[in-house]
Amino acid sequence: MFYATRSQLLEKMMVADFPMWLERLRCPQTKMGGLTVSEISNADENALPQNGYLVCAAGGTVYDIRDGILDLAPQTRFSALTLAGWSNHFFPTPQLYERIWRKRALGLMTGETFSVAREMQWLRDWAQLQAGECAVDLGTSTGLYARGLSETGATIFAVDLAQGMLREAQKYIRSEKRANIVLMRAAAENLPFHEDSVDAVVVGGSLNEMKSMRAAMQESFRVVRAGGRMVTMSLSQAEKPRGKFLQTLAKQSGIQFPTVNQFNTDAAHAGWKIAKQELKGIVLFSLLTK
Repeated sequence: MFYATRSQLLEKMMVADFPMWLERLRCPQTKMGGLTVSEISNADENALPQNGYLVCAAGGTVYDIRDGILDLAPQTRFSALTLAGWSNHFFPTPQLYERIWRKRALGLMTGETFSVAREMQWLRDWAQLQAGECAVDLGTSTGLYARGLSETGATIFAVDLAQGMLREAQKYIRSEKRANIVLMRAAAENLPFHEDSVDAVVVGGSLNEMKSMRAAMQESFRVVRAGGRMVTMSLSQAEKPRGKFLQTLAKQSGIQFPTVNQFNTDAAHAGWKIAKQELKGIVLFSLLTK
């Protein structure tokens, strides 16, 4: 949506005071700040309004907020997605993802008893988020990582391109009464944050579904402050014949399975240093530092 003049824009909105974290955002089109939220319905102190607009002062572009979800990628085409990423937009993937697949995923892929509770403990231990910090949950899906980290008191930007996943995340957030989570639709290769503006980026298996893992790592490096970190749970190349066969099928949907060396090469190319890594089955847990 675009308004030709400021007067036309002001007819549509009332500008509201908004939390300090808004200053961390930049327009994904102009690459500049000066973003203002217009509020149609009241919001909690650290949340988006249920409905409204976010306006870029430099370009005049207006980004919709609907049902508490900010859309900063309104013109993204499905051609920018892998087939696996495309499937995340539509029923039944968002509805079944966490209820059926996510509970069993790490147990199947690590070959260990690996509950969601254990995964959340690993995430909190490695991310080391503190109250007052800001982190990006990249490829948030149904917001599992964002919800797990919200208990730290940090502000979590839960970012995904799939509107269906974000809607499911919103349902979980409301039912669990989570706070400090900002849901936004944005591309991993064009994050709507200023340089050095967040303390951490976390990402689960969504990293393997992105069009370019290297580009996502580079963009994450750009937005994380000096001394910040990136915590990833990703899938690596299988070594056993059965695993290789299944991964060959999965690759047809655009999912990538790099070797550990390939992953580390991409991370180093983006500027990251490997602080800690553990490989369990085909699941690679990594702590990267800037």
